[in-house]
Amino acid sequence: MLKVEGISVGYGAIEVLRDLSFTVPKGKVVALLGGNGAGKTTTMNAIAGLIPLRGGEIYMNGERITRQASHKVFAAGISLVAQSRELFPEMTVRQNLELGVLAQTGVSDVVARVEEIYEMFPRLRERAFNRAASLSGGEQQMLATGRALMARPKLLLLDEPTTGLAPIIVSELQKIIRAVNERGYTVLLVEQNTKMALEVADHVYVLRRGGIALSKPRSEIVDTQEIFDAYLS
Repeated sequence: MLKVEGISVGYGAIEVLRDLSFTVPKGKVVALLGGNGAGKTTTMNAIAGLIPLRGGEIYMNGERITRQASHKVFAAGISLVAQSRELFPEMTVRQNLELGVLAQTGVSDVVARVEEIYEMFPRLRERAFNRAASLSGGEQQMLATGRALMARPKLLLLDEPTTGLAPIIVSELQKIIRAVNERGYTVLLVEQNTKMALEVADHVYVLRRGGIALSKPRSEIVDTQEIFDAYLS
């Protein structure tokens, strides 16, 4: 589905990603792990068309999306849930959800789509008319994810979804990611919570110094020490 081929990204004189390549197969959950400053969020933003590439190519279902504007990347079926969640705090839960289809033309089933999100996230139904600012951190993450899913993307990008969440909410989020994947969504997950990522991923990449230090199916990873060794290799 997604193919990232030898991309390089930098900010001024600082090169963050160097000849980075990896794939995300259709219907799978792929985790991109790494320490602080490894380039994980930069990778997500590059895929979403939010920052320019210095080199390399990105393909979605065989179609080249390299250097496409972010709205065209979205139209190609890629939705990003940013680490900051980027909700509209004074708008209600339902209003935030409805914004998820604002950029799409010809959508006539908004009510049905909202109902789908409520089925996945029952807590959002309970808080449908509450302001987003009044939600807990976990509820805000559900809302941000639900808003992205309103577009029915082919690929969902989740950037550090467990940031600032209590362990019990992280456990709930694991179940949500599994449920989303079981509904047919392909997911690329960036995480620092290695344990959580390994619980939900089909394949794991470890990013170090802007390149891939480890690439393995989850089934072949015996313990987390191998992951941490890749961080430090």
